[in-house]
Amino acid sequence: MSGGEIKCFNRNGGQVIPPEYIDMCVTKHYSVGYNDGDGSRTRSKALKYIFWLSYLFIPYSTLVFAEYILSDNRLQKPLPDASVQYDLEGGGATARNIAVETLGQYVGSFSRLLHSSIVINLMMLILDMFSLLSYYWLTNGKILEIFTKNHVSRDAVTYADCMSLVFPSFARCDIEVEDYIHGDSSTHYGCYIPQATVYQEIVTISVLLFTVLAVVTLLQLVYLCIVCCVPCVARSLMTCGGAVAKIYEERVMRVVSTGDLLALSYIRRQVTAREYNNIIIHVATRRVEEE
Repeated sequence: MSGGEIKCFNRNGGQVIPPEYIDMCVTKHYSVGYNDGDGSRTRSKALKYIFWLSYLFIPYSTLVFAEYILSDNRLQKPLPDASVQYDLEGGGATARNIAVETLGQYVGSFSRLLHSSIVINLMMLILDMFSLLSYYWLTNGKILEIFTKNHVSRDAVTYADCMSLVFPSFARCDIEVEDYIHGDSSTHYGCYIPQATVYQEIVTISVLLFTVLAVVTLLQLVYLCIVCCVPCVARSLMTCGGAVAKIYEERVMRVVSTGDLLALSYIRRQVTAREYNNIIIHVATRRVEEE
């Protein structure tokens, strides 16, 4: 705990207290507030937890976004291989056709893709919820009150509002007789936290971010489960235009897995409609030849 994060003063003489006393103050439970009124006597967790809130943002966000990167990369292998084929052929329309054919050759090898996608999204959802619950616990549940009751502003008079209780700019530290520091006397210190508003912004943004990610992940997880259980939804992943393509589409449906259909839905976003239809025809023809 550095001196720039919290400063405490003797309320009688105004002297800055030693760092050892500051360490005790941030470890003890404290009463928040600028004055000694009833509104300032709300008890909370040890002051050091407030600093942990901002520090948790880095590992949590790293883990969450690592999961999302892993999820987004699950279908990236066909694209670099197709790009290599395109470069080897020197570019142009012919090279692109060969690259598209390379994409089609991968269809049929994604049988486990759907289940792995469900597992990855479930892991992301668990991590998102764990992050949110950690913030909830460290703030004694007050972080939920801030968002549900729109208590995002501070009371600059009493500092007894919800935001000031979670991220106090001022705190009171009492070193009592039972702490065995001052012998038979008790000492009261007033503490000032310069970075309180910075921690407030970091935690607020991270909670909003993790909430949005949790909702998006939950919707994606529900969608993947529906794809896994409802055949007509799985079929919609491969929908393409043209009467000829429709004929081949029926053949593809009989020979590929649901994971391949998910892969086709991803490939469809990377190529033109005509190229996608050619991939469907290529997959259907190749499977018939293999049989």
